[in-house]
Amino acid sequence: MIGFYLCWRLWAPDSGQHERSVETGFKADLQIMDDNLWILGITQSLFLGAMYTFVFLWTPALDATGEDVPYGLMFAIFMVMHLALSLPTQL
Repeated sequence: MIGFYLCWRLWAPDSGQHERSVETGFKADLQIMDDNLWILGITQSLFLGAMYTFVFLWTPALDATGEDVPYGLMFAIFMVMHLALSLPTQL
């Protein structure tokens, strides 16, 4: 909160090269965006929505079996697999 207050009080707004309204700037920015950017944004939104739905629902689904579930081990396995599958993209 202190950082927010200091930024709000001390930083001057960036007015850019020329003054324009928010609506005009938003319309101009929408016209600049091409189809690939829209496809990327929609794909990322759908993927993250599905992933977060899974994250919030996987523990209640496992509790429905009535057995003792080792959540720590399962989370560690998820993280190791995430690391292992992301390593080829670093090459």
